[in-house]
Amino acid sequence: MKPIRVLISDDHPMIIEGLTSTLKRDGVQRVGQAMRTAEVVPEFEKCHPDVVVIDIRYGEERSGFDVARELLTRHPEARIVFYSQFEQDDLIKE
Repeated sequence: MKPIRVLISDDHPMIIEGLTSTLKRDGVQRVGQAMRTAEVVPEFEKCHPDVVVIDIRYGEERSGFDVARELLTRHPEARIVFYSQFEQDDLIKE
């Protein structure tokens, strides 16, 4: 069975490394990373991951939701998993 290939996007390098390490234990391979929302679409186009793992909140004007909308407009086949430290119902619904 071939590994699931992921692109991890978060504005904190320690989170990217922690997710990479944790997912690797289950045979998931990180093929790309993005620390800014502007890097997600170009990185997706470069590495063509099976899944994009993306934080909802960044220290920028754009959110993970914003970049996901852009990514899905350009690449409707993209599969995205969101995560967040926040437990706000409005974020979960969005």
